[in-house]
Amino acid sequence: MELIKQKQCSRCYELKPSSEFYKHPTSKDKYCYICKNCCKLYGKNYIILNKKTEKYKKRKKEYMVKWRKENLEKVRTQSRKANEKYRVSNVEKIKKRRKELREINIEKIRIYMKAWRQTSKGKLSEKKKDQSKRVLLKNCVINDLTTKQIQILLTKAKRCAICNKIFNKKRRKTLDHIVPLAQGDNNTWLNIQVACMQCNCRKSARDYTEFNGGQILMFV
Repeated sequence: MELIKQKQCSRCYELKPSSEFYKHPTSKDKYCYICKNCCKLYGKNYIILNKKTEKYKKRKKEYMVKWRKENLEKVRTQSRKANEKYRVSNVEKIKKRRKELREINIEKIRIYMKAWRQTSKGKLSEKKKDQSKRVLLKNCVINDLTTKQIQILLTKAKRCAICNKIFNKKRRKTLDHIVPLAQGDNNTWLNIQVACMQCNCRKSARDYTEFNGGQILMFV
């Protein structure tokens, strides 16, 4: 049976087994002169005393940069997990924040999108959208929506058919299919409602009842 080596801590002066000391290659017995608990306490006290000093801040920054470079994959996986966890637990908060940011930077977004549509990628996406819409319109059984009907709808509509908010410069008018063409409905006067750009984008290719949580059409 092996005897457990004991050592006295030079800070708390207690006799403790060698397992309670960190290894130190330069010391005679290959163990640190202070125990693990004293090391931790010393570290905590050092941080409290030197937290605001420029030297400590610089050293910490250098150490963190070095550590991140050495453990890049670990950092990425941890950040992905943390982001995913935050997204799942704060869905409504994120939606609200995005909405607020969009309303604040609406003019910047419009300028950016206008410039993006002029690029090769933007032109390609616009072409794809037009092609898909043409295909959907061709597959319609009834496609009798005229320009006069569109003008009447746009001039008469004062509020959004989905959120019931008044149209203005920020909240522009758009034509929306109540039952989308993608779901096999027709491009007729009876299947069209005037909605704001924000609601139309959120609704996408969903049925109104499906988008509004099973509720019937509220605002006309």
